[in-house]
Amino acid sequence: MRNLQRHLEAPTFPVGRWSNIWLRQRSAVHSMRRLVLFALISLSGATAATEPTIKRLPPSAFPELPSAIRQALERRDCAIPQIWEGWKQKRHNVIRGAFFKKRQIDWAVLCSIAGKSAILVFPPGASQPAELALADDNSFVQEVEPGKFGFSRAINATGRKRILEYHEEYGGPGPPPLDHQGINDAFAEKASVIHYFYNGEWLELQGAD
Repeated sequence: MRNLQRHLEAPTFPVGRWSNIWLRQRSAVHSMRRLVLFALISLSGATAATEPTIKRLPPSAFPELPSAIRQALERRDCAIPQIWEGWKQKRHNVIRGAFFKKRQIDWAVLCSIAGKSAILVFPPGASQPAELALADDNSFVQEVEPGKFGFSRAINATGRKRILEYHEEYGGPGPPPLDHQGINDAFAEKASVIHYFYNGEWLELQGAD
């Protein structure tokens, strides 16, 4: 648990200013592959007797959400999947922060529909959110206690200091200029990837490893 809070073939190599972005994305691809590998290994021991029931909450369970965002989630039939019982927070996977630019309040929600979740990021007044990192919910199930399996995907806001610490500790190409927050997309106790908005697109940066 201590790592939760800390915590696609390659194209022809590009030239010029895009090379650094390509390198960052390539490094992040490896991180995402590790997340999936961890998930498959974790699930390999599951049986019908231990198959988890993933707890999902309706948007109405998060009164802190602005009404317009809550209504947008309800129109999509979103539910918000929760970390296994016993985790220290009461509710998970609805966060706010400056994800598009500094000094702005944005919201990010892990939205689960038909067993798949994506991160939806809402800037102020947006009618359509950005959609990131669609994945099967069952890919983020692991054994959390002997014989007990639980959902283990969580998002949290991550600032400049933490992003640089991940880079220093785990390597990979350097991040872009950092002047706002990223979204740490974590497989609890395993690894994470940071989604960071830069120059009009979402990059995937080195997270926990």
